[in-house]
Amino acid sequence: VHTDEGLVGLGEATVNCFGKTTEAAVHELAPRITGLDPFRIEALLQRLIRNPYSDGAQVHRSAVCAMEVACWDIMGKALGQPIYTFLGGRLHDRVRAYANGWYRGDRTPEMFHAAAQRVVEAGYTALKFDPFGAEWRIMDPYEEDLSLDIIAAVRDAVGPRVDVLVEGHSRFSPAIALKLAERMAPYRPTWFEEPIHHQNQAAMAEVARHSPVPIATGESLTSEHAFAELLATQTVSILQPEIHRLGGLMPAKRVCGMVDAFYGVVAPHNAQGPVSTAMCLQLAACTPNFFIQEVFD
Repeated sequence: VHTDEGLVGLGEATVNCFGKTTEAAVHELAPRITGLDPFRIEALLQRLIRNPYSDGAQVHRSAVCAMEVACWDIMGKALGQPIYTFLGGRLHDRVRAYANGWYRGDRTPEMFHAAAQRVVEAGYTALKFDPFGAEWRIMDPYEEDLSLDIIAAVRDAVGPRVDVLVEGHSRFSPAIALKLAERMAPYRPTWFEEPIHHQNQAAMAEVARHSPVPIATGESLTSEHAFAELLATQTVSILQPEIHRLGGLMPAKRVCGMVDAFYGVVAPHNAQGPVSTAMCLQLAACTPNFFIQEVFD
């Protein structure tokens, strides 16, 4: 985002498989804020989210996010301050991270074991992985056993003091999700992430209510209202707001406050580029109920 005083703000709007579509959305939305004072973040959000009277979901919100974050960046450059200063000020001096993207290779317990050891040797105290292959809704018994063997191998590799986070990628039916949660529970995963599709919030709440492993979710939700509906079930206490999906730092900060009101913690989703990681660090630095930050190393 360029200003008439020469300052340029950076944002990011990365959406899986929809890069060019999101770029087009940025250009289509841009006239709505051309000439606006970049310090007027709330006005920017209302013009870009409320006023179009259409909901473009993740593509729409990601395009808004790129422009909103760029305006925060302009504000920081103009005043010589990091963005977290304007969101409440720095609370945390350090931000704990967990590794993702480290387990590319053969889907065998041996490969996961060796790769997990390298992650811990690199200094991480937490790591996330999807052991389930290409399974969807139901699981072949052999694939189920292999997935549990992989979880066991990772726990063995990292020892008892490292957080093991299991990714479900929204793939299972509620019954299968609960069966898997019960089987993985002896390996003490910190969470089982999105075991069922995020759009079925009632089912997600039921799984969370009965699962012996804490459920984490939220990366695909595109509004504060969707988080409010999920929080009202009082079943999920690890929420994963995605700054891109929500339309920027201010909506994400509001979600963090909502989660705090329900005694939950946040682990912001971050599977994009380096600007996205910088955005997440600004949010984490000033958020009291921050838990841990995702990083693709």
